[in-house]
Amino acid sequence: MLHFPTKQSLQKFSLADSSRGFVKPLVLVVEDQEINADLLRELLHKVGICCAWARNGAEAVEMFLEASPGTFQAILMDIQMPVMDGIAATRVIRGLPRFDATTVPIIATTALQGLEEKKKFYQAGMNGYMGKPYSHEKLIAALQKHALA
Repeated sequence: MLHFPTKQSLQKFSLADSSRGFVKPLVLVVEDQEINADLLRELLHKVGICCAWARNGAEAVEMFLEASPGTFQAILMDIQMPVMDGIAATRVIRGLPRFDATTVPIIATTALQGLEEKKKFYQAGMNGYMGKPYSHEKLIAALQKHALA
């Protein structure tokens, strides 16, 4: 298992790639299942994207608030989580009084892919969705469409 920043270690995490002199993109992965978070992290790492991990929606909101505006280039948001689900967390983030709260791409990561579910994602303020199971192709397509365009 590879290490990646969590709420506790995000402040110590450096995004600078000193060998090349640039800052790597940072994506917030919000996923209660560690195995799914690990898979997303590995897929992101393969394409040179760093990530931080929140275990539920409440932790994601807290991490977003504690980070400097513009820190996260995208949020991959699971829908069904304990404490606070992804739809509620998205609504909270979208309602925050800072510029990036309305502009950061939020992509649902879910097995729920019916029309009614998708409608709820968009109504909450999500930009798109990526179905489970995860794959390199799905992840790249979702990020290119919504975050890295």
